Amino acid sequence: MANALSDPRYALSDGASTVPSSLPRTVAARIRVVSDFDVIEAEWRALEADCVMSVYHCFDWLKNWHAHVGRHECADLALVVGEIDGATAFILPLGIWRSGPLRVASWLGGKLNNYNFGLWRADVYTTLAPDTLRKSLKDVAAQARIDSFELHNIPEIWSGLRSPFLGLAHTPSPSASYVMDLESDFDTLYGKARSSKSRRSLRKKYDRLQEAGHVDIVHAITPEQARIAADATIELRNERALEAGIPSVFANSGVADLIRDTAISAAGQAEPVLDTHYLAVDGIVRATYVGGVKNGRYSCSLNSFRDDDLTAMSPGDLLLTEVIRNCCERGLTQLDLGIGEMRYKTAWCEADPLIDCFVPVTLAGRFHATARSWVQTAKRLIKGNPVLWQMVLRLRKLRAKRG
Repeated sequence: MANALSDPRYALSDGASTVPSSLPRTVAARIRVVSDFDVIEAEWRALEADCVMSVYHCFDWLKNWHAHVGRHECADLALVVGEIDGATAFILPLGIWRSGPLRVASWLGGKLNNYNFGLWRADVYTTLAPDTLRKSLKDVAAQARIDSFELHNIPEIWSGLRSPFLGLAHTPSPSASYVMDLESDFDTLYGKARSSKSRRSLRKKYDRLQEAGHVDIVHAITPEQARIAADATIELRNERALEAGIPSVFANSGVADLIRDTAISAAGQAEPVLDTHYLAVDGIVRATYVGGVKNGRYSCSLNSFRDDDLTAMSPGDLLLTEVIRNCCERGLTQLDLGIGEMRYKTAWCEADPLIDCFVPVTLAGRFHATARSWVQTAKRLIKGNPVLWQMVLRLRKLRAKRG
């Protein structure tokens, strides 16, 4: 492996960041790349107990994801452990995907993750120099025979802390995520976030929904409640995807079982990696929210609603309001609603910019990284142009009708 480190094929590009770096600490990081979750479970959980991270990189979530989904998708695990001064400083949960003959490293969790940046000791996250991170990726590439890194949806700022990945060459992600700060008093927060007109309107819709039948709004804390929420989410998301002419997230092998099994096993935990809510009328689920909780933050992964005669009563909006109320009552401090601009998100939240890092290692990897960067740039331009984006949505619906 020492020979691989000096191989010129694994010399990282020094593409300059467009954002000046203020991360001054250049140190030596010892890198280990592990291919088995169980080998590093103890140090992962120890770091997870007190570090900078999102719920998407919890051990339980990613191990379950790999067992249900990842083993069908990626060729190898590349669980990166970085040590500084003899102690675990960061963990980067990566997998290696095949792109033709190339080996491309990306975050585990795939499209189910809205935020990706690994697990970091706070002192390292805020002080690590770009050269140290760049050298660490070089070491990872040598050990795992990686041609290119494709690292999506990295937050520029997390809990007020600037990302060390901003020191690498990067581009803005096609879409932002949406985040809001919570308060202990929900009524105060509600009054600040939503106008009196919108609050009255939602209250009237709730009254009309009650006229249609018995309304239950449930935060799933038992396995049976979690199963109901998960099954409804799978059903309703599949229906909406068919109508919109886009692939359902549950079309991928293992995803439905992952969501169902993880929600059931996490139900009732203090910080569940999947935390589910649903609204039902006369026992029929009309809307769901599926998220996870870590370090006082609720991160929404999936939501769904039933499109029928009760849709006009906005069961999704009503449920989201109660999810936010529940988070405030539990003492959570932040909530994010995931990637992509939607009316229900902008009504509550502010845009949270994300970046993508495409880091080539070999010559062939350089061509791959450039092409993938262009694709993401094209997506961003299309999504940022209302006319073009509406054309895309109309084409999807036409394709769905013809199918």
